[in-house]
Amino acid sequence: RRYGPKYFSFENLLWVLACWFFFILGMYIVVNLIGPAFDEDRALSPENSDPWVTPIGNNNDLQALLPEGSSDALVGFAGDPDWRVVNAPTFADFDGVTFFNGQADGSTSEVLRRSGGEAVAPALLDARSFVIHNGDLYVLAREKVVAGGQSSLRRGLWSIRAGAHGVAEYIGGPQSLGINFYAVYGEAQLASIDGGLYFKAEFECASVGWTKSIFHLNMTGSTDTVDDLLRSPVCPIVEVGETGEAGSGAVNPSSVKPTAQYWSA
Repeated sequence: RRYGPKYFSFENLLWVLACWFFFILGMYIVVNLIGPAFDEDRALSPENSDPWVTPIGNNNDLQALLPEGSSDALVGFAGDPDWRVVNAPTFADFDGVTFFNGQADGSTSEVLRRSGGEAVAPALLDARSFVIHNGDLYVLAREKVVAGGQSSLRRGLWSIRAGAHGVAEYIGGPQSLGINFYAVYGEAQLASIDGGLYFKAEFECASVGWTKSIFHLNMTGSTDTVDDLLRSPVCPIVEVGETGEAGSGAVNPSSVKPTAQYWSA
């Protein structure tokens, strides 16, 4: 106790050194561990300012992917840089009936309704980009589906036939072509071009990351379907050479193992 004042300076020095140690350790963790993790999340996010992560073998230039001989109208549609915000109109006058978004009964959500206030079945959320095509009404929308105690959203292109105003039929979208719902970021800009119906969508492929494409209505079969105009299969196959660059020698992307880096301090 009598030596206490003698060692005050030494004790204070130890506290300062301890604080510096924890400060440097914290900075190391932030810079080398937390920082790269957030950078990876931002790279995979479609909301990134430059969202189109283009890994080996993936091409998101929609104009370059169009079939040869595509019309100027379709080329212009493919090159629209702001397609993700093109969701108008949000209502339609079709077959003597007005379709619009209105509040659902007993809920704060908005569903597709028609003149008189009746809701269209099934209940469609976020109905937008209405287009009348070949005598029917088409719209991009989502349906909440509950199965096995869990809910999900079926999203994509829907049709309402003339004379059957209260019923919407699901045509398809990225989900109907094998893309998991949670990997679909959005569909937008439904348009009738040169006698065909087209819309754009972006989704995540496990092999190449975020991908965008143009889908079109296929009316050649007994039932209407949605096909990917640009890609077959929908998720591109990556071709990786021995150097890791795109090239010959196609391999299954799932067999390409990630590399690791060793850090020391």
